[in-house]
Formats: sequence, C-alpha cells, structure tokens
Amino acid sequence: MKKSHIYKALFLLLFFNYTSAQINIQDSLVANTAYWMLHDDATYDVYYVNTKVIENDSITLLNKRNIVTMKIVDSTNISYDIEWTYHKTDEKDVNKNKFQIKFQTDEFGSFKKWLNKLEVLKELQNDNYPYFIQNEKKFIETLVIAQTLKPNEVIYEVLENYLLINIFHYLNFSGGSYPMNQLSWVTIEIENPINKKKMESSIISEVEYFEENHNTYILTSTTQPNQADLNSFLKEIIKINDDHALYYNEIKNRSLFHNSGWLIQNEIENKMTYNNEVMIKNIRFEMWE
Repeated sequence: MKKSHIYKALFLLLFFNYTSAQINIQDSLVANTAYWMLHDDATYDVYYVNTKVIENDSITLLNKRNIVTMKIVDSTNISYDIEWTYHKTDEKDVNKNKFQIKFQTDEFGSFKKWLNKLEVLKELQNDNYPYFIQNEKKFIETLVIAQTLKPNEVIYEVLENYLLINIFHYLNFSGGSYPMNQLSWVTIEIENPINKKKMESSIISEVEYFEENHNTYILTSTTQPNQADLNSFLKEIIKINDDHALYYNEIKNRSLFHNSGWLIQNEIENKMTYNNEVMIKNIRFEMWE
C-alpha cells in the first residue's frame, strides 16, 4: 500500500461530518453565530502549504495561493444560501474559468447542504478544477468518471469532502458556543460514507482572545480521532495489515472573527503521521481589507 494512499484516506475520513456536529456548552459567553446580511460578501487570499517530513528532512509538496469570494445570495429566518467562488489567480492556474460552489447553512451559519452538485460535476467533466485540488486531481478524476458512468450518492459525498474542504474549515466553529477562561471538550462521531461505520473523535476548544471594544474574538480547536478507530479504518478500507504501524492525526484550527460572524483570518494545520513519516497540510485564510 502506497503511503500516499494512506494520507488520502486519512484526509478524506477526517472531515466527514465534522461541521455538522454542533458544540453546545452551557453557560457560554461567546457564541459563533452568523449575522450575515443579504448580498454581503468578503474576499480572501487562501494559502496552501503541504509538507512531508521524514526524520529530519522536509519536502515542500505544495505552496500555492487562491483567491476566493464568499457572497450571501439568499437569506431567510432559518438559512443562508451562499456562493463560494474561486477566482483565476494567475496564468498557471488550472482553473479555466472561475470555479463556484453553492451551499446552504442554517440560521447560525452551520453547514446544511451542497446546492449545485450537478453544475460542479459538469465543471469537473470539462477539466475545470480549483487550484488547491492539484495534488488530488487524479483521484478526483477517477471519481468523476465513476459518477458519470453510474451516478451514486456516495461518490457525491466523497467529492463533497474534497471540494468543500475549505468551506468546512471556514465554518468550523459555526453554531457553537464557547465559555471564557476554560477549555471545552466534546466527543463526536464521524461517519465513513463508504461503509457507514463511525469513528469517534475528540475536540478541545478555547476562547483564546476576546476584545469587546473591537468586536473581535479568537477561537481555537484541536481535533484528534480515536486511535483504535483510526487503525481499524485504515486496515479495513485500504487493507493495511501491518500490526506494528503507527497512525496518528491531529487537526488544529485558530480563527479570528468579527462579532458579525464573518471570519477575518484563520490558520489550519492537519498533521498526519504514518510510522516515521509526517504529512502536514497548512491552510491560511486572510480577508481582504
């Protein structure tokens, strides 16, 4: 089994349904709630750095930048409809045109559903991919071919967790309430759409900073899957039979928000360990002024 397949499997599984798990904590002081207005928008630089570390040597596998705009196109008392648009960054960008994903959240800003699956599938069939997907492009091409020949909702779920990964990062804290001056710990279950089995994960969250005069606050989280569940997943799904192999995953998110619910800046580190190799995926959002 190639190690790249292991990293892809870890990356795929560890974002299934994270954003749908709301963290409700009694006596909270900071609620990450969306107060977005119809037709509001914000544009971000999104930076991607992927690094592989083997013992003391490191190799940079990806170092790219995207520009993305998030726009509120519909608003009701129970939901927001949002356009998430990747813009062509430079002439080397694999995007032939802009690449747009439409999705819906609840009234708090938590992800509900992907709205334009068929339109996005057509873009992929026409070889129009968002820039950040370069390293996984061959794998996604295989999924697109399979979905074209024999449509399957499971394939859409897998595509969703690759193509919407930045959206899930962006909405990581949405709908949650977080107490001041103490750590919050919660256990959730994420479901693998391939075999419908669940894996337990723990999330530790904290209000790192709160500035009432500037209407800003910083939330942090650390997510770790249950070690036994992670090993079971890898052995069953991608047929790893090495009983002595070590698998470990940790995802850290540090996000700066305005009280309106708009993200100003965040940093995500997804560290995946397989024996003596470490794959680190870093993503950073920075709002345009």
